Amino acid sequence: MPPQTRLMEGVIMQTQPNLSPAPDFNAGVQFFARSNQRILVVEDDEIIRAIVAHAIAQLGYEVDTAENGEIGWEKLNAHNYDLLITDNNMPRLTGLELVQLLRSASMLLPVILASGGTSHIDPALQITATLPKPFYTEQLVKIVREVLRQHAGETDYCQFFTATLANLRCANRV
Repeated sequence: MPPQTRLMEGVIMQTQPNLSPAPDFNAGVQFFARSNQRILVVEDDEIIRAIVAHAIAQLGYEVDTAENGEIGWEKLNAHNYDLLITDNNMPRLTGLELVQLLRSASMLLPVILASGGTSHIDPALQITATLPKPFYTEQLVKIVREVLRQHAGETDYCQFFTATLANLRCANRV
C-alpha cells in the first residue's frame, strides 16, 4: 500500500499504513478501521491537535481537524463524521457547547470529550466517552476503537432491524 500524505494545519505528514510508533499500536486495524470512517478532532492546542490527528490517522481513519468549536460546528454541518473528539476548554465555543449544538440538531454522532477540567456533564448531551487530560496516545487509541466498534454494532443492529421490519411489511402484503 503506498504512503498517504495528509495536510494538517500547514504541516505535511507522511504516513505509512503498516508502520507505527509502538509495536502493537496498529494491532487489529483491519478489524476496527474501515477506510470510509471519518473523525473530527476539535482542539485549540495546535500540538495536541496534531498528535491526536496523527495517532488516529495511523489507525487508518480519515481525520479532519478544527482549532475551535465554531470551526468544528461548520465542519460538522459540511461533512459526515463517524466520531467527534473535542476538547472542552476552548475559546469561542466550548466542547460542551459544541455537543449541545450537535444534539439540538438531532445529530447522533458519538462524542469523546477530552478535557482537563470538566466536573459535571449533563447526561442529555449523550457524551459517549470522556478522556481526562493529560492522556497517552494508547489511551486515546483504545477509546476511539471501542467507541467506533460499539457505534458500528449499534448501526449494524439498527440497519438489520429496519431491514427486517421492511421485509415483514412486504411479506404481509403478499
